[in-house]
Amino acid sequence: MFKFTLGLAVTLVVFGTTNVSANPGQAGINPTLFWVPAKTATNPTARPCDVVCSSVNLGAVLSGVYVDASNPSAKHAFHICGTDNATNTGIRPGYNIPTHSMFGNTCGIGYAGKEVFASDYSCLCSSVPVRPFPQ
Repeated sequence: MFKFTLGLAVTLVVFGTTNVSANPGQAGINPTLFWVPAKTATNPTARPCDVVCSSVNLGAVLSGVYVDASNPSAKHAFHICGTDNATNTGIRPGYNIPTHSMFGNTCGIGYAGKEVFASDYSCLCSSVPVRPFPQ
């Protein structure tokens, strides 16, 4: 598990060592963030980020909501994940949709103009709830 503090939204996954408020406008709430591997020695199959984070008493960091085009009332949380599985050049930020049958155990990233899904990834977990950007 890698520990760091959250910076700006873009630097959130890649850089960041500064504090940010968990809910803008609420002073004094500064989350501590951790990269937690989706696979472990005791859990060799990748797990969704909400399960990964809750297994270490943390919350998965949300980046937004996915609305299923075939069922607009079905909304799925986008959780922030990261992987270097596709490039081996460092962690690339991506998304994990825990409730989606195709993406629940993967981290989707953009690479070489394509969307790549990795099963070897880490989830961004927080000590306090972090809301997604306003919709």
